[in-house]
Amino acid sequence: MRRALFLTAAAFGLFATLLMVVAAIGILPTPAYAADAAPPPERYQEVLVQLRFGRILARTIPAYRHDDAALLPVNEFFRLAEIPFRTEGDSAIVAVLYPSGRQLRIALGDTLVVGPRGTAVIGPDDLIERQGELYLATERLGELLGLRFLIDWSELYVLVEDPRSLPLVVRLERDATRRALLRTRAGGGGPDLVLQADRGRWSGIVADYAWTLPGDDPLAGSSYALALGSGAFGGSLEFGVRSLGAAASGKVHVDASWFGFWPANPYLRQLRLGSGTSFGVRPRAIRGVSLSNSPFVRQSTFGFNQFRGRLAPGWEVEAYRSGQLVAFDSVDATGRFSFDLPVVRGENPVDLIGYGPSGEVRRFDQTYRVIPQLIPGGTAEYGFSAGQCVATCNAMVNADLRYGLNQRWTIGAGVDRFWRSGGSLTHPYLAVAGSPVNAVSVELGAAYQGFLRAGLRYEPSIHLRISGEHTVYDDGVVDPVITPANSFSRTTLLGFYRPVPRIHGFYFDARADNVRRLDGTTSQVRLGAAAQAWNVSMLPFVRLQRQATASGTVQETFLGFSASMLPRRRLGPILGHINARASLEWNSSGSLHAAAFNVGYAVMLGTRINAGARWFENSPGATLFLSFSSTLGGVSSNVLTTAAPNGEYSMISSFQGSAMYDPQAGRVRFDPTSAIRRSGINGSVFLDTNLNGLRDPGEEGLGRVRVYVGNQMVVTDSAGRFASWDAIPLETILVGVDTMSLASPLWIPQYGDVAIRPVPNTFTTVNLAIIEAGVIDGRVTGLVDGHPVVLGGVTLLLTEPNGSTRLLRTFSDGGFYAMGLRPGSYVITLDGPAAARWSAPPLEFTVPPIPGGAIVDGLEVTATPRAAAAASP
Repeated sequence: MRRALFLTAAAFGLFATLLMVVAAIGILPTPAYAADAAPPPERYQEVLVQLRFGRILARTIPAYRHDDAALLPVNEFFRLAEIPFRTEGDSAIVAVLYPSGRQLRIALGDTLVVGPRGTAVIGPDDLIERQGELYLATERLGELLGLRFLIDWSELYVLVEDPRSLPLVVRLERDATRRALLRTRAGGGGPDLVLQADRGRWSGIVADYAWTLPGDDPLAGSSYALALGSGAFGGSLEFGVRSLGAAASGKVHVDASWFGFWPANPYLRQLRLGSGTSFGVRPRAIRGVSLSNSPFVRQSTFGFNQFRGRLAPGWEVEAYRSGQLVAFDSVDATGRFSFDLPVVRGENPVDLIGYGPSGEVRRFDQTYRVIPQLIPGGTAEYGFSAGQCVATCNAMVNADLRYGLNQRWTIGAGVDRFWRSGGSLTHPYLAVAGSPVNAVSVELGAAYQGFLRAGLRYEPSIHLRISGEHTVYDDGVVDPVITPANSFSRTTLLGFYRPVPRIHGFYFDARADNVRRLDGTTSQVRLGAAAQAWNVSMLPFVRLQRQATASGTVQETFLGFSASMLPRRRLGPILGHINARASLEWNSSGSLHAAAFNVGYAVMLGTRINAGARWFENSPGATLFLSFSSTLGGVSSNVLTTAAPNGEYSMISSFQGSAMYDPQAGRVRFDPTSAIRRSGINGSVFLDTNLNGLRDPGEEGLGRVRVYVGNQMVVTDSAGRFASWDAIPLETILVGVDTMSLASPLWIPQYGDVAIRPVPNTFTTVNLAIIEAGVIDGRVTGLVDGHPVVLGGVTLLLTEPNGSTRLLRTFSDGGFYAMGLRPGSYVITLDGPAAARWSAPPLEFTVPPIPGGAIVDGLEVTATPRAAAAASP
């Protein structure tokens, strides 16, 4: 028995030993493995795949295939995507994702990884280690980075479908934007064609009209105004008439003037004869003459202002205005950077973005304000006006001179002389305006027997603004003309602060006024705030008022609150078209001082109904009102009905609008807004079959084509005609075609952008020719030791005749193709990573002007390696 037990135990031990040996040498598979142990290697197939980041970059890298999944080397993916990372031994990788700065750690054995854009559950087949390299399944990598991968095993590629969030694409877009900015500064990137407006003896006519009718006496009690404008004798002719008081009184006021303009003449740019406005410290309406060499409309671009800053060495800084790159620089070894920022008149909020050497991102903003009084450095401008005063004096004459010392300071001087029944007044004056530093602007002014004025404004950003102005009046002048009567001084302080820059609807504001007059001193202070949640804005405020006179001082304090609600379509077809506003104000004793409420409903596009009530302390009741407004049919109309607390009712109807004659279409166009002293652009879009740029008989007009006229977008009619009104006269405007609206992909505009300065009170015609574009076809070949190799996936830079560029990418066989090319000379060069590895001379070629579009094929780009490197690009 003992022998049998011994033999049995020995046999069992021998069998167990054999099993352990077999398991150790891998003859039998293990039934399970720990989470941190690598699966058996034969379950994964080692492959070479092409990793593609959209159509931007492609690289051949090693990978592993498991069923239909692809496992990519994590550190190689991060390197190509330009994501900064570091390794922790052979089992972990830590990456930093900017601009959030969040870390992403991927380690062998992790079953749950939290990424900056998602969380991934790591299965036993998703993460492996081979020769010190971590390989992660594309599905898990996409969950962590917010990407989508497309795998094609037949073509052996892995595609990142939308790589725009990756630092690689951000950098390439920045590089392209920088190249475009440099082209613009070098003279490229401007309009393709500049036209001069036709200024004939007589062209077009526009009219403004307004008519107000009271309900109790709609005809005799009405008032009216009519103005006519037209291009005449190379300028603009205007005539206007309006009633003074009720129409039944028969009193009218008549204006008539001719305006001439010569924008390119440095000595005389504008001349007005007849009714106009004078120059001087306080412009006023006159009947006479005014002339000047100052531009009628100043260009929005004022010049350049130097900005300096400090960051760590190795950083790059870019400046954006309204989302457009305007300047950039690299930080030098001392930590300094500077660039010249192009500035426009008014506020210049600039967003500055710093990019660190490891992908860090810092954002900050700066505001530079160009005050209206500044003119470009080295520029002198004069103004002269003389004539009969419409009010406050009998006649006047003014001479004005301004000079720009530099881009920051402007000085001015002049003299006003007035004739009136009580005697004449002469006011020589001086003015200084400037910005000693970016955030500060100063205004100083003085007029003999008039005033002394000083103003200061501090605005380091669009989120903080403080300004103040103090004026002392000369109280020795009887019946003054340029200052308010019986006044000694006026002081105004303003403040604005937004504590959280990203929340634009949350801010604080303040205003204080102090006016000293002969009858006493009035002081007012208002402190307010604003907060916005969804479509509701809330504005609490405190108002203090103090009146000091010889008989005593009265001081009052008011607490108020107002709220407004904008329409919100998700509330449905009824509530989604309602807006409302309410305001309440209490006095210092806690009693209600004033209340108002208004609710409006958009009946249809261009038509609204408003109803509300107003109540004031000590009034017998509330005043109710109901109004109906419409802008249909090119006419702005409004009917207001009011019910007073005493039971009286009133109704006032008003109508206003304008009419413009379009000579090209032979029709009159109507608009609910004013048209006088504005401009229009009309023209046609046509298929230019003979490429002469003119619309000849038989050439087809193209309908339903979108045309941009400045910031407006219009659509051509069935004959290809278009028209747009409300452009600023004498200011350069760009006109062009939205190529996405053209019926054929082979059609392109003969000129991309057409620039023109429209003249006032008439239509300026711009015809846009569409041509059939050219097509090119070619191949890029590499020569390595005299042997040709295919250069697929190479990026090419195509420079067009106007200096603009576009990127091309070769196919897998090295071929490239492009269409939509205008006639002219082109250049193709290597771009991107390929330009760093390969050298090729620029390929110059010409697309000839051929009706129907030219085909240029057989283009060849031959490249050679720059250094010993792999032949694949």
